[in-house]
Amino acid sequence: LLKNMVAYFSDKEKSRIEKLDMTMSLSMALDAVAREGESLLFKTSSDLLRWDPSFEEMASFFRDSGIKGALVFRRNTLDWNVCRVRDCFDAGARGYPVGEDGERDERCFNRRKDPSHPTWALLKAARIVEKMQRDTEIRADTAKRL
Repeated sequence: LLKNMVAYFSDKEKSRIEKLDMTMSLSMALDAVAREGESLLFKTSSDLLRWDPSFEEMASFFRDSGIKGALVFRRNTLDWNVCRVRDCFDAGARGYPVGEDGERDERCFNRRKDPSHPTWALLKAARIVEKMQRDTEIRADTAKRL
């Protein structure tokens, strides 16, 4: 957020950005978009948000600021996990991407730019079940805490 919001801040504010915490950054971003009569969309991953050291502070800030939130998850956790494998987001923890020939496909996220060569996911069965159970717990915990 800090890096992407730089355009909204004055030169004086920009010099302070790297020293700010996430809550201060969000507060400044809200002020900036309010001045412009715009809205702010804050998107994050539930697993990243959950492990952020300032999670509780951010959750309190959201509630105290009257920020309206929506938690959106893919209902099909297997589909979500396959996507993570095909995009190489887990460094092999759940499996790895393969091409039609069954060989490893190193295109990862860039595969989305070339739909002419489909990418499949070779899943590690025992790990994928464990990861899916953990993902479900993280989602429920994040929803409860926000």
